[in-house]
Amino acid sequence: MIRRELNFFILNGIVSVALAYFVYRVLVFEIIFDVNWANGVAYISGMLYGFFSNRKWAFQDRGFVTNKKITRYILLYMLTLIVNVTINATILNNLKGVYGAVIFSFLIAIGFSTTLNFIGLKYFVYNLNNNIIAEI
Repeated sequence: MIRRELNFFILNGIVSVALAYFVYRVLVFEIIFDVNWANGVAYISGMLYGFFSNRKWAFQDRGFVTNKKITRYILLYMLTLIVNVTINATILNNLKGVYGAVIFSFLIAIGFSTTLNFIGLKYFVYNLNNNIIAEI
């Protein structure tokens, strides 16, 4: 079961990033939107897609979309964004001037935040009736 969930989670992540990039490109180059606002709108569009696609395909949550699930999803992604940025900055700070530091720090940070997202979605956001922390 976890293998299927992980496969769909990865596929949904790829589609989510592609969607966000498409939205970003359209807003910046076709609509002439400010890049910072375009980036924010693109990120939110990817998050929205991720919420519904992971709910349906990766974790097969058949319950209603509730405020509790939406709040948990937003909190999870805020936490993992902080983790990602912190890990990336820490590694970059410690590897100043080292060739490949930027890509290395990016990959480590994205690896940690993606792992936390998977665990958080599985046990904290979806299938609330089937997990230990359903009462939170």
